[in-house]
Amino acid sequence: ITVVGVADKEIEPDWIQLNMSAKETEDTNKESGVVKMENSILNFITSLGINPSCFSIDRYSANTKYSYSKTTKFKLSKSYILRIENTNLLDTIIAKCFDSGMDNINVNQIGHSKIDSLQNLVLQDALTSAKNKANLIANTMGVNLGKVISVNETYHVTNNRPGSYQYNDYQLDE
Repeated sequence: ITVVGVADKEIEPDWIQLNMSAKETEDTNKESGVVKMENSILNFITSLGINPSCFSIDRYSANTKYSYSKTTKFKLSKSYILRIENTNLLDTIIAKCFDSGMDNINVNQIGHSKIDSLQNLVLQDALTSAKNKANLIANTMGVNLGKVISVNETYHVTNNRPGSYQYNDYQLDE
């Protein structure tokens, strides 16, 4: 008798990583507006108890090609990563980032800090499912089961919500 045990578990993520960016025309003779925005966001996330190291620069570019004046102005574009360990703060943080001057924010990645132990629970449920199927088949056919000859473990993370982000829900099939 060969059976396949299937189990799944839908979980809520407990951390979210955001990508955000700011673009601005900077004047070399003034304090940078982007720096003011960064400081505003850093102060805000620190006030929420988030470690400032969770906010970092991802990409940076500056050039004079598209500037209005070749002497003091340049186009600046910066992208940042912010990892949020408390997903309940997501809406508050996004609103503050837009308020501070970010012009593009998206969810880059989500996850769960205990994904390994959750995968083990799903595996246990899948094995129980396979065992129950094998027993049902054996009982229906009037035969006794012997020892298990082989077990193959496979799983994959699926995302069953249309339009959602990669790894939006960790659903494991075993």
